Amino acid sequence: MSSETFNALGFLAAYSCEILPGLPAVGLPPLAFARPPQAAHSEGLVLRVLPTVGQPWVGNFHRGNEGTSGVFASPDPATVCIVARGQGYLVKTNTPSVFELVEADPIKQVLSVPARGLLLFVDYTTVAAYGVGGLVWRTARLSWDGVRITDAGPDSVSGLAWDAAAGKDTPFVIDTLTGVHTGGASP
Repeated sequence: MSSETFNALGFLAAYSCEILPGLPAVGLPPLAFARPPQAAHSEGLVLRVLPTVGQPWVGNFHRGNEGTSGVFASPDPATVCIVARGQGYLVKTNTPSVFELVEADPIKQVLSVPARGLLLFVDYTTVAAYGVGGLVWRTARLSWDGVRITDAGPDSVSGLAWDAAAGKDTPFVIDTLTGVHTGGASP
């Protein structure tokens, strides 16, 4: 049984999907997704996708070394977001050869701001926001080595950033329109 799940995060999805326990033994070979220079031949998170428009397909998504995993809806109803142990992919479900690697590594948290049409990816030091057209903004460095979002609203995102020099978490607030932040801790 897979521990990964599908989460709509408040967005509509023009597809259905199923996380498979492994690579299928029969049928067309799965499409391989990997971050260069990773080898795409190892088994990762395997997903069967049935787009509303287009042919069904199976994808094998190479996993990162750490971080969260799951399958998420995105602001674009035809794009699915796959996070495989911290490594993120945004894939057009009706043309899976069109995909984007998420600019956060490893992904520790995935959240949404549906009112702004944003999907947020949190890594150790920054937050990246993606909309229908791809990357919208990425914060400047928020932390020495640890970012956690505690609240995501339409106007701002709040969280805690690890301040290694002070030995404590420091609050920060990000403007959801611009990605500019106040607070936080960075070297």
